[in-house]
This record gives sequence, structure tokens and C-alpha cells, in this order.
Amino acid sequence: MFTKKSKSNADFSLSMSKNPLTGDIITLNRYTAIKRSVVNLIKTNFHERFYKPDLGTDIYKKLFESYTVVLESQIKESIKDVLNKYEPRIKVKDIQLFFDDYENNLNIDLEYEILNNFETDRVSMVFVLPRER
Repeated sequence: MFTKKSKSNADFSLSMSKNPLTGDIITLNRYTAIKRSVVNLIKTNFHERFYKPDLGTDIYKKLFESYTVVLESQIKESIKDVLNKYEPRIKVKDIQLFFDDYENNLNIDLEYEILNNFETDRVSMVFVLPRER
């Protein structure tokens, strides 16, 4: 007789804190684990991870460029590429970019579908270019 084991999308908490009852490292549920993975992949710069120089989006570097339609398209494509390659649990549905010239920040709203159960989730991120360097 065969039994089917469900595949859980869990991950360790980055704080590496312990569960007070069991003493084990706290794990995140699958929705939080996927969301954390998406944010980490988007915020990673190229050549930041050893042995994976193509992992990342280089959004921080692109903040120094003039914001144009071409740059917006490049950012969207780099987000889609990194998520399609390194996050197989989701499918990107929509990416919205909003650049605020006055505050020097880029807001990214990403909507994605979790493939196993066809639920959608959203994540929003803000990238800030500091005025003083």
C-alpha cells in the first residue's frame, strides 16, 4: 500500500530563535516562507551569492539611473527572470512599479499565484535611494 506524503513549503526563521516548547528552531508556514523567499530574491544583487552570480535583480544599482519606461521594463523583466528561475513554487501574475521623484524611492507591488493550491498573494517592497551619501 502506498501513502502519499504532502510536500510542505516551510522554511527556517531568519532570527534563528528557538521554539520555547520544543527547543527547535522556529519554522515559517508555507505562505510566509514563500513571501520571504520572493523578497530575498528580489533584494539580492548580482554576484552577492557565492557560486550563483546570476541570482538577483540589481535593483539597488538601477536606482541611480534616470527612471524611464525602458528602465521600468528592465526591472520588471529582471524580477520575472529571477523568480521564474529560483522560485518554482509561484507564478508571477502582475508587477506594478511606482517611482516617487520627491522621496527618491521605488515601490514594487508584486502579485503571484502559489502553484499547488492556486491561491494568490501580494508582496510590496520599497527601495529607497538616500539623498546623502
